[in-house]
Amino acid sequence: MPILGIYRKHYGARMAACILSTFHASIVAAAYVVEFVFGVLGIIPDNTTAKIPDEGGSWDYTSWLNIVFLLLAAGPRGALPADRGPRHAARDGRRCGARRKGLTPPRGA
Repeated sequence: MPILGIYRKHYGARMAACILSTFHASIVAAAYVVEFVFGVLGIIPDNTTAKIPDEGGSWDYTSWLNIVFLLLAAGPRGALPADRGPRHAARDGRRCGARRKGLTPPRGA
C-alpha cells in the first residue's frame, strides 16, 4: 500500500510494520464479525443451491457503457497540465508545497 511507504519514510520501518499489522488485524476481525452476523441472521447462501453458468461472459450494452464511462473518467486526468502536482515539485527540489528560494510569493499570500 502506498500509504505504508509514506509512513515508513516519516516514522520508520518499525512503525510502518506496526501499522501494517494493525491494518491486517482489523481486516481479519471485520471479516469474522461479518461472517458471524451473516450466520446469525441466516443470510449465508447454501452451497447446494449454487448454480454455475455454462457459458462465459458476453459483450452486451453494459460492457460498452463500462468502456465509455471508463474513458470519460480517465479523460480529465489526461487533460491536466503536465507541470502540476507533487511530482513536478519533487523534480524541482521542493517538498510538501515548499516554495523555492529566490522566488517571489504569489499575489495575496
